[in-house]
Amino acid sequence: MGECSETSRDAIGGSDWDRIMPGRPHAQERAKALIKSGFQMIRQKWSARFRAGRESVGDDQRPGQTNTVITSNFIDKVDDLVRSDRHVTLRMLALKVDVSYGTMWTIVQDRLRFRKVCSAWVPKQLIDQ
Repeated sequence: MGECSETSRDAIGGSDWDRIMPGRPHAQERAKALIKSGFQMIRQKWSARFRAGRESVGDDQRPGQTNTVITSNFIDKVDDLVRSDRHVTLRMLALKVDVSYGTMWTIVQDRLRFRKVCSAWVPKQLIDQ
């Protein structure tokens, strides 16, 4: 493979800089240097984290308000509703139990791992039940 020049690795190409900051080559160079130093700083931070023993690039748990809607009892209730009528929609489920559509999607898709197949909810891993 050929060598990669500095300009070909820039996040924003030369013609983009001319469009963003026309006639300001010094500002363009300063902006490029800031972006490059930002990337270097991020690279150094992650490198230090992995040298310190980190093994995953995923996000860490963050402190904050705990989820009070999605409880195991609530998930069981939604599971029963879906199994009693596999053709029910997420919107209908959300209305029945008075939660948002997004919360219902999280429960059905992420927690219960159901998928819609031919307008019926089925478990992602099919098992005898």
